[in-house]
Amino acid sequence: MAITRILATKDEILFTLSPQGAGTLAIRETVPVPGGRTLSEIRAAISGNEARIPRFDGLRDRLTSRFETDQDGAVYASEVLHSENTAPYPQPERIKALDPLAVCVEPYCELPVDSAAFVGEIPELYAIKPFAPFDFYIRRKLFMHNMSHAVLAYLAKGKGYTYIWEAAGDYELRYKALGALLEASEALSAEYGVEMGSLIDFSYELLSRFDNKLLGDTVDRVGRDTVRKLARADRLTGTALLCMKHGIEPKFIREGMLAALDFVADGDASSAEVAAFASKDGKRSAFVKYCGLDEKDEGDRALLDYLLER
Repeated sequence: MAITRILATKDEILFTLSPQGAGTLAIRETVPVPGGRTLSEIRAAISGNEARIPRFDGLRDRLTSRFETDQDGAVYASEVLHSENTAPYPQPERIKALDPLAVCVEPYCELPVDSAAFVGEIPELYAIKPFAPFDFYIRRKLFMHNMSHAVLAYLAKGKGYTYIWEAAGDYELRYKALGALLEASEALSAEYGVEMGSLIDFSYELLSRFDNKLLGDTVDRVGRDTVRKLARADRLTGTALLCMKHGIEPKFIREGMLAALDFVADGDASSAEVAAFASKDGKRSAFVKYCGLDEKDEGDRALLDYLLER
């Protein structure tokens, strides 16, 4: 026999077997990882092609548990009926509640390293990416990942979104985040001589990571502390200045910077300060103060003028 399906109903976990059998099914319920800690051990009577166990063990819901049996086949509930739990499996908070030592990670797996810092031959290790000058990777992280994340958050706040994955699913906001990424890609390519195709690939990879609901990343968390995030060398102003240096208009980055002046996250004194100052003293004064831009500097003044173009 083999288990062809595990179904969760409102009150039961139902195991479908093929072919039909008799006797009992030995079930070891574990935390939802292979080789995980045992939560319970049950023997369920087989009737026809089904075996059933209660869905709840006291107050604990077995929906996301792993079920190891003396038969081959399915080990997780793949269908849910009459349940309010429609979140995709697995839920990190659920796994960690059951096993505090569990580690949940994204599929993304890359570790850039400074090739110039090695003494002798660089070892061949999985997922490491040796590169020089390493400043490129530091700026790629800040001027692409952090920048586009912030642009998405600031624009999302104006549309009333709570989570980053919601904003990433809004086609208008996704288009603008991609536009900001492509602006940064052009600037980094011009600055470091890095092939544009790899930066475009990285841009699309970032957008796919923003779709991850399991991260539970909120718009407020990503956007908070605008005093720091608007600073001259940080993700927004730093990228915009690099674009201007290479004759690239930071059109979509500008939208994010303007939205940042209106952004206020709950309980965040930094964003409240910026928004209040911009409202009272005007956007140009706010960009001068918080972005570290100097009206007397030709390049800074050009960015200020561009940010406030109509």
